[in-house]
Amino acid sequence: MKNALVQMHAATTARLSGDRGQGSLEYIGILLVIAVVVAALVTAVSGLDLGGRISTALSEMFAG
Repeated sequence: MKNALVQMHAATTARLSGDRGQGSLEYIGILLVIAVVVAALVTAVSGLDLGGRISTALSEMFAG
């Protein structure tokens, strides 16, 4: 019985100590950084009222 427990412990330790799943975690981190950069750009552009300028320009173009 003790031998079986030692083998289960060794197998569990080996399974948990690997690099498995590390790539997914790195991709999530990269996507998080990209999302923060995009959010910062959208915030900066909205401060310039770019959407309002485009809307006004299109209204004037199609009205006249």
